[in-house]
Formats: sequence, C-alpha cells, structure tokens
Amino acid sequence: MHLPSNSDPKIAEETRKATSIGLNVFSKVIAILILSVLPVAAGYYIDRWLAWWFFVFVGILLSVVIALSGLLGIAKQANLELVKKTKKS
Repeated sequence: MHLPSNSDPKIAEETRKATSIGLNVFSKVIAILILSVLPVAAGYYIDRWLAWWFFVFVGILLSVVIALSGLLGIAKQANLELVKKTKKS
C-alpha cells in the first residue's frame, strides 16, 4: 500500500492493522470453504465408485456442519476481541 508522504503515521498504522485483520479473517473463510468442499467431493467419488447416492448427502451434511462451526468460531473470536477492546477503554 502506498501512502502519501504527508500522511499521519498513526493513521498509517491503523490502516495497516485494519488490513491485517481483514486478510486474517478472509484467509480463515477461504480455509473453511475449502474444508467444506472436500467432504462433498469425497462423497461424490465414493458414490460414483460404488454406484450409490448416499455418501454425497453425508458429505453435504458434514460440509454444512464444518462451515457453520467455522463461521461461528470466527464470529465468537471477533466478539471476544471486541469485548477485550472495550474493557481496555
């Protein structure tokens, strides 16, 4: 990120901190997305190999559980950080 030479260092520090937090959350969401796709893909290939359609549905249910638990974990962590930040003030 390029900052003008006359910018305030405190604003630049806050901008870097906000960008870092945003990238951290984005990487967690992408990891959850990848982890939730894997069970469906595995179920699809197992069902294709066995000529069934049972494991795809198990994979979908497992994916929903993984995605919800991961996203709720991110929300819980953000809430804890907010509470800690408000207690400091």
